[in-house]
Amino acid sequence: MPEPGASVPRENAAKPAWHELCLDHLTLLDRSSRLFGAIESASPIQ
Repeated sequence: MPEPGASVPRENAAKPAWHELCLDHLTLLDRSSRLFGAIESASPIQ
């Protein structure tokens, strides 16, 4: 009989939807923050 924690990684690998959504959300936040930063740095008004 496998250890109780042995099935956790397999289940997470089979159902990574929530994790992928979190990663996508963080990626969008990072991209938007970089975009706003580029707009602010390119703006003539300082």
